[in-house]
Amino acid sequence: MKRNRASYRHRITFQKKVKTREPATGAVIYAWTDIDELVNVPADVQFLSAKELMSADSLQSSVSARIIIRYRSYDFTASMRIIYKDKIYDILGVIPDNETGRTHITFPVKQGPTDG
Repeated sequence: MKRNRASYRHRITFQKKVKTREPATGAVIYAWTDIDELVNVPADVQFLSAKELMSADSLQSSVSARIIIRYRSYDFTASMRIIYKDKIYDILGVIPDNETGRTHITFPVKQGPTDG
C-alpha cells in the first residue's frame, strides 16, 4: 500500500533499555534512554482498541495501537519502546511492508499496566 507524506503527521521517539552500574553500590540498574537517531520520527499512529481491567482492586486500562513509519535501516526489536505524546507504548512486534520490505514498518503496540 502506497502511503503519502501527510500520513506521517505524528512524532514519536524510540527508546532502548541500557544497563549501567549504580556508582555508590556497584549494583546493576536498567534505565530507558532515547535512541539518538530515532527521536521525533514522523509516524502514523492509529488507535485500534481499549479495554479496562480490574486488577488488585484497582481499575486499569489498556490501549492497543498500530504505529507506522517510513522504512529505516535500523535493527528494530520488540525489546524497544515508543514514546508518543508523553505516553509509553510497548512494541509487540516489527512488521515490514508486504511488497518490498523497504517501504514502511508497522509496529503493533500496547499502552497499559505493563509499560516498560
